[in-house]
Amino acid sequence: MASLKVLLWDKKNKEGLYPIAIRIIKDRKPSYIYIGHYIDKSQWDEDNRKVKKSHPNSVRLNNLIAKKLSEANEKLLDLEVQKNDSSSRAIKKNITSKNNSSFFAQAAVHMENLKSSGKYNRVEADKPRIKHFKEF
Repeated sequence: MASLKVLLWDKKNKEGLYPIAIRIIKDRKPSYIYIGHYIDKSQWDEDNRKVKKSHPNSVRLNNLIAKKLSEANEKLLDLEVQKNDSSSRAIKKNITSKNNSSFFAQAAVHMENLKSSGKYNRVEADKPRIKHFKEF
């Protein structure tokens, strides 16, 4: 069973701010997901694991933290239901992956969008490019 916890990372950046992270622990091995926001250490409530009200965007940041944590928890539960034994890094990769589409799947979607918008000359120009890339 893996566990999730929100924390403020110990190392500060150039501006002296600390990143907010979600720690995943599986088999006593941690892995971290950074939510992309930095705050001062004095604006972090360590007991409640959230941003203090002294921060100008505390409500928004706390909502973002709760959303990211619930998304991670949901994907973690899905992995546990599938009885997928994996490491903390594999869990992190599953949580952070947005979509698993390849370049060629995206190219097909792009071609369909061009066709639907009536840009047939562009479709004919892009088809050989995709074909050459696929052959390469």
